[in-house]
Amino acid sequence: MIVIIFISLIAISIYFKVRYNQAITKAQEFCHLNKLDLFGVTYESSSHIHKDFNFMSKLWSGNAIKDISDERLKLELLNARKLFQLQLLFGFLTFLSVVTNGFFSA
Repeated sequence: MIVIIFISLIAISIYFKVRYNQAITKAQEFCHLNKLDLFGVTYESSSHIHKDFNFMSKLWSGNAIKDISDERLKLELLNARKLFQLQLLFGFLTFLSVVTNGFFSA
């Protein structure tokens, strides 16, 4: 039973990771086409965004999203923020399921 829960949590976490990557790619392409920047930085690709710790920090807090003037970009970043948080939540729940299984198995 615990194996099914573990695999389900991993699958859900991967799903949110893929959706998050799609949202970031969409936001980066929108910025590139409209000559906008994300939090004061012009990113060349979505992989460049993933490598930037400052972007992740600003996305996690959500405070910098309020300063975005374009509503479509703001909505895409809010969606990416939600997906980022869900991805981390289900990743943590996966870890917690392993630890819980260890306690009950011992």
